[in-house]
Amino acid sequence: MELLQSIADQTGASIQNVQTVETARVSTEVSQQLFRVGRLVANASSPEDIFKAVIDGMKGTPYVVTILQSGATSMGITGFYDPVNPEATQAPVAEIAEDPETLSHLVPSTTPLIVKVEAGIVRLPGNIRGYLDSLGCHAAAFLPLRQGERLLGVLLLASRDENAITPASIRPLSPIAESILSALERLELLQTTQGRLSELATLNRISQSISQATDMQGLFETVHEQTRNALGDVDIVITLYDSNRDLLSFPYAYIRGETVNLDTIAMGDSLYALVIRNAQPLLLEENVEERAAALGVHLPGIIPQAWVEKQLSSGIRLSGVVPQSWLGVPLITAGQVVGALILLDTDKANRFKDNDLRMLSTIATQIASTIRTSSLLQESERKAVQLQTAAEIARETIGLLDLDRLLSHSINLIRERFGFYHSSVFLLDEERKFALLRESTGEAGRQMKAREHKLGVGSQSIVGWVTENARPRVADDVTADPMHKPNPLLPATRAELGIPLRIGETVIGALDVQSTLPYAFAPDDITILQVIADQIAIAVENARLFSTTREYLARHRSLYQVTTAAASSTSLDNALFSAAQGLRVTMNGARVALFLLSPEKDTLVVRAHSGFNSREVETMRVPLGQGVQGWVASNKQPSLVASTAADSRYLMIDPDIQSELCVPLIHRDELLGVMDIQSPHFSAFSEDDVQLLGTVAGSLAAIMASTVLFEQVTQERERLRHLYEEAIGMAGPPSGDMESLMRSALERVRSVSGADCVSIAFPSGEDEVKIEMCTCEPHLKHITGLIAHYGQDVIGEALSTNQTVKYSPASTGTLSRSLAQAGIKTALALPLQWTGRTIGGLLLSRMSSERAFSTEEVQLANLLALQVAANLESARLFDQTRRQAEREHLLFEITSRIRRSVDMKGILTTTASELSRALGAKRASIKIGLTDAFAPEDGNGGGSGNQP
Repeated sequence: MELLQSIADQTGASIQNVQTVETARVSTEVSQQLFRVGRLVANASSPEDIFKAVIDGMKGTPYVVTILQSGATSMGITGFYDPVNPEATQAPVAEIAEDPETLSHLVPSTTPLIVKVEAGIVRLPGNIRGYLDSLGCHAAAFLPLRQGERLLGVLLLASRDENAITPASIRPLSPIAESILSALERLELLQTTQGRLSELATLNRISQSISQATDMQGLFETVHEQTRNALGDVDIVITLYDSNRDLLSFPYAYIRGETVNLDTIAMGDSLYALVIRNAQPLLLEENVEERAAALGVHLPGIIPQAWVEKQLSSGIRLSGVVPQSWLGVPLITAGQVVGALILLDTDKANRFKDNDLRMLSTIATQIASTIRTSSLLQESERKAVQLQTAAEIARETIGLLDLDRLLSHSINLIRERFGFYHSSVFLLDEERKFALLRESTGEAGRQMKAREHKLGVGSQSIVGWVTENARPRVADDVTADPMHKPNPLLPATRAELGIPLRIGETVIGALDVQSTLPYAFAPDDITILQVIADQIAIAVENARLFSTTREYLARHRSLYQVTTAAASSTSLDNALFSAAQGLRVTMNGARVALFLLSPEKDTLVVRAHSGFNSREVETMRVPLGQGVQGWVASNKQPSLVASTAADSRYLMIDPDIQSELCVPLIHRDELLGVMDIQSPHFSAFSEDDVQLLGTVAGSLAAIMASTVLFEQVTQERERLRHLYEEAIGMAGPPSGDMESLMRSALERVRSVSGADCVSIAFPSGEDEVKIEMCTCEPHLKHITGLIAHYGQDVIGEALSTNQTVKYSPASTGTLSRSLAQAGIKTALALPLQWTGRTIGGLLLSRMSSERAFSTEEVQLANLLALQVAANLESARLFDQTRRQAEREHLLFEITSRIRRSVDMKGILTTTASELSRALGAKRASIKIGLTDAFAPEDGNGGGSGNQP
């Protein structure tokens, strides 16, 4: 046992010596290898050199060496060595499709991971296992290249002998991974330092270039050139933000190798808006479309649709329209965002890095400040030009009365000085139904003027809307404004502005300006153009007033000649005819009718006329209050009718008449007639015409007055003479019974007085009056028999006061209500008096006219009442005398017959019979004692008396 133990100890010592010698030999080889790798890695100047140095340093080792570098979604193979095939420099695959995050979890620390593939103790990811299987390796060691929490890559050592990789064999090689990591960090720091220095140099160069830019366009080109020098050939868009109108304009855009013009757009929800509203830079390295949607903005804002349409029309493929990389930086100065600087790449993702974002953010402030300064300078220059333009137009409006020349010069100044596409001036026609093109710029304007272009007031057009609403209107984007009316002669119009031309509150036309750019009209532009429009309106009005004044003076001279000729005429008809002819010539061929008031003063009759086509004017009669002529006569005021179609009072003479002016002919506040001027043109007369013709009408009325008054006096005298003769003719001897006499008298009164109804009333009691008869039955049949009390109603008041009383529909009482129900408009009640006694009353009524009884008619009615009273009293006395004679004659006959009787019975019988006959009684008897004498029932006085 001791011998065996001694041999075993010697054997163990020998083995230990051999291992020690082997370890020393291996350590020497590893040290030499580590030194060689470290030297090669230290001299490397790029990651590729580092990985190549590691591979070169690992040659001669028994391991299959693979260097894995983390990518976005896979592990790329950047170095490979296989001792079986040392000449091979490429791995079987270029990358291992394994997520770096998965591998990071597999090697969570800096400690190497040793794996025996077949053992299954460590579960390898499928793609890693597949890679090892493809190499025929059964063991592997994973040496992580970790920078903090970030896995930069893995140094993978594999062996086809599963026992060749042990912790003892791998441990000495761990410093290689550390060397790789240190070298990568060193290179990264070096690159960062160099990049920062380069960035500072670039920033300094860009800053100097920006400071030397003299205008806005030069600034944008400088920014683009310096950005391209620093970052390579990238697409660039510079957008400016108008905070007042919430608009984005694009003064500079370079897309796909060419400079493009992009339309101004509304802010909306786009990546541009996101950068400007948040005032923060934004970097989208990849998946731009999905990330934009995730941020709540729409992709069309990235490349404006106008550019997309331009690309479509030019035939360029659209596969690169959607950016693959996008970088936006806000341009901020004095705390205000003035725009954004956008870089984009339509082909390559991950085009921009954080250092690019940092560089742009650094220069953005200087760019924004320069843009603001240039903008203020340009705005000042633009306003100076605009104010100068307004001043020039103002000077011309004062000194230039040639309207065509003034308008042409004004709109051409607007187009040239403001840089607009087209400008025009429209003026309203006389009827205010259409805006007529008066002046317009360019060839399009010439063609539109040649074809007499016009737009309806209130029509679907900017000019139509402006002239109807008397307010400016802007179509910022004509494609989106339904009020814009496209004009094929102006196809490039993208924005339109209409401004009303106003004098006070009256719109006389419109200024129309068009631009090839949407949103082209800033508030300041509109303000200046409104000032210019007001000046143009004043110029138009001045020219109109100048023309009107000249015409007014010429017309005044003509009208003076008209009145002079009328005054020299020898008769009224000649004067009126001369006036009508002269007025027609003076009023530019208008049609003239001179109406005179009828003798009844209720109708206008044409006395002279000129120019009318219809012969009906010669017999035309217009009641007062009807038509324009009747209204003027009733109100004694002139009336100006701009449109006869819109005035319900108009009475048509000629169907083509469109406007009318009527002026009353008044002398000493008395209406003599009406001067009627009619025209086939809309709104042919003005207020100046009203005043001018009012003066002429006064002169003409004075000429007419003496003749008209003389004719009226002559006619009135003749009428009164006839009436008095009729009244006197009523007196005469009574004939017939009383009822017939009263009816005849009432009919005579009605025909002489002109009343429609005549009623007669007599006292029927101490304080009552009864209507006994009425001449207009059955119209007033129901008032016959009505009772009126003294002091009440119209007839009772006349009888109680012994005065004439006038009735009106407002009168109260039973009789008054009956008269109103019968349609009586006016009435006159007169007492019937004879020798100081009131014997009754007359009631004269009118149903067909509301005209009150005149003073002359009241005097005539009193005369008729006196004649009626006289006739009634004469008839009463005559009837009384006749009846007295008849009674005396009857008494004489009775006495004679009684005297011829010879006995008592004969006397009594004769007496009873005569009494019965005289009194018209059916039976008469005389009773003396017990004996009756009676007349027979036939009452003829014959027969004998009988005992009762």
